[in-house]
Amino acid sequence: MSRIPVMKECNGIPTMYVENKPFFAFAGEVHNSSAGSLEYMNEHVWDKIQGLNLNTLLVPVYWEQIEPTEGSFRYEMLDGLIEQARQRQIRLILLWFGLWKNAESMYVPRWMKKDSKKYFRVRAASGEMLNTISPFCTEAVEKDAAAFANVMGHIREQDEEDSTVIAVQIENEVGLLGTAYDVCDAAKEAFEKKVPDEIAIEYGVNGTWKSAFGEEAGEHFMAYYFARALEHIASKGKEVYPLPFYTNVWLKQYPWYAGSYPSGGPVREMHRMWKIAAPSLFTLAPDIYVPYTAEVMEEYSYEGNPLFIPEVRKDAATASYCLYAFMKHHAICYSPFGIEDLGVPPEEMNMPSDEVMAALNINPLVFDTEGGKLYLT
Repeated sequence: MSRIPVMKECNGIPTMYVENKPFFAFAGEVHNSSAGSLEYMNEHVWDKIQGLNLNTLLVPVYWEQIEPTEGSFRYEMLDGLIEQARQRQIRLILLWFGLWKNAESMYVPRWMKKDSKKYFRVRAASGEMLNTISPFCTEAVEKDAAAFANVMGHIREQDEEDSTVIAVQIENEVGLLGTAYDVCDAAKEAFEKKVPDEIAIEYGVNGTWKSAFGEEAGEHFMAYYFARALEHIASKGKEVYPLPFYTNVWLKQYPWYAGSYPSGGPVREMHRMWKIAAPSLFTLAPDIYVPYTAEVMEEYSYEGNPLFIPEVRKDAATASYCLYAFMKHHAICYSPFGIEDLGVPPEEMNMPSDEVMAALNINPLVFDTEGGKLYLT
């Protein structure tokens, strides 16, 4: 019997199995740059999470670090992370920071950043070039898929017997900020074509994207092509090592128009499109920094989309939401973000500026760690 972690039903409930047993990820996600060095992880992360009763850590792996030279892969950091986790009997869920992170392309390798002609970027409706590689750039998507498959092959080679790595998040909060859709040449050509047959049949529409979806055409259009890009990346990884794959969501928030949140990302209204175009993802996982946490759980937990929370607040209230996630919604994972902060006295915490929190529509309370460690533990 295969020991590879897998999603299957247990008493009708979607459940992750690790080493052929049901597994619930009582987890935390580290800050975006914490996994940049093994020394930093040792000094600032592992010791800080001791005593929290975690069984899983969500940790980024960076494409720019793994493939610094095109076609040449380095795995010292990844191997070290796996070894550090094994020593502490902690499972890992890896976050693939590939083409897209928070609606931008900040973690792609330098050799890709330097060739913006070959690896072209999104053009906003205003004409501005965004710091986001276009999902219509097939060469970039192919490069990401090849790198991801190489990573998955290496993980299988190093870890299949131990199952330290139990799942992988592909990309991070994909979509477009500042524009509803891409108007680069390749995108414009696709936008004027008839919607794909699978979409026409599922939605009962026909004609171009504009005639099919009207004012919401841009977001539906981008959702389909972002989802197709992630499906291509995921499918290449699954061919090598079929761990459970998912992607995460920057929630739709005020002021509620596509582009104020990442347009084309897997917000709840776009799930139908994402489920059609990206069947290799077992779920679409919400990052929850809004005060109506329970309502988001209700919205993102339904048949065909098991609840998986990779990022959530870490104040004292998070413990009650954690109970609600697992006991009401049979959550696969619950993971406060910046988990190492709970090892720092609240008065020593570095809070984001008011401007940053306002720009991201984040309630300052989600960064209040007072009581978080005690109750979450």
